[in-house]
Amino acid sequence: MFEQKTAILMGQVDAAGVVFGPRLLEMAHAAYEAFLFENGWSVQRILDEGWALPIVHLEADFSGPLRLGDLVTVQLSVERLGGSSFTLGYAFVKQGQVAASARSVHVALIAGDKSPLPDDFRHILSPHA
Repeated sequence: MFEQKTAILMGQVDAAGVVFGPRLLEMAHAAYEAFLFENGWSVQRILDEGWALPIVHLEADFSGPLRLGDLVTVQLSVERLGGSSFTLGYAFVKQGQVAASARSVHVALIAGDKSPLPDDFRHILSPHA
């Protein structure tokens, strides 16, 4: 499991001071990009190599409020690793409790067509599955 610590910032909350739903998905994607960087990858590298990993499904659930100033640990795990796609799960943990969760499904494409995940990319996902 990959973990990233973050704080809930002013631009991530609504007028009530709690995380605005779409911002949770932005925080999930930021954790995904941090995971890529930690493993020697980036979205730019993927694009430069001539393939892409678009998100084809996103979902989020809140089980408690995430408020301005809260310190949160985003836990990223690989829930499913297929031949050409993978599903990432995100748990947003505040004071030892999961306050929210999210899930993203990514599909490998080359020139717009579904493609197997490259072995060296699959290698970074496998330990987290």
